[in-house]
Amino acid sequence: QTVVVDDGAPLADVLDPNSVVAELGKMKGAGGDSEKGVIDGYTGLSAYAKMSPGDLQRNKASIGSDLLFAFNDSTLRDDARLTLMTVAMLIDRNPGMFCWVEGHTDLFGGDAFNESLSLKRGEAVKDWLVGALQLDPRFIIVRPFGRTAPIVTVGDRDEQAPNRRVDIKMRKTLPEDSGEAPPKVLVKPG
Repeated sequence: QTVVVDDGAPLADVLDPNSVVAELGKMKGAGGDSEKGVIDGYTGLSAYAKMSPGDLQRNKASIGSDLLFAFNDSTLRDDARLTLMTVAMLIDRNPGMFCWVEGHTDLFGGDAFNESLSLKRGEAVKDWLVGALQLDPRFIIVRPFGRTAPIVTVGDRDEQAPNRRVDIKMRKTLPEDSGEAPPKVLVKPG
């Protein structure tokens, strides 16, 4: 009987992350490439992931919370990984930039419940990125907004779906309200 032992070579040497996400995206329709339905003032996540650091600073992307979580829940759906892989590649391609993960809810329920829910959802995204992909947690900043920054101010649960979102912003600095000092980053010339 022959035993084969995996030498532990990095998976990235075998698989190109871009092609993996593209192939997975084909199974889920447009895979986030469609700009149809993108909220005004936002960039689609796939387009955002391809921007230069300067353009990233001036733009933001949004992920509908209903894509990542069940209603009023903070446990990631199994199929949320495809979307979060795009966020992970965005972070990996921009070392030294901070990923602001901003949680938002609809206008139903009280302020305390919605702020807590948006915090738990943001932390679930960060925990997955850190735990599953070993990204540096110092560069992923969770910011809970609850129901304080709605896009739609009236309507029923379906009409307020755009309010339930996780905004992704890549920035060169920490948010002013984070209270954290930036980690020291070794910069190599050239």
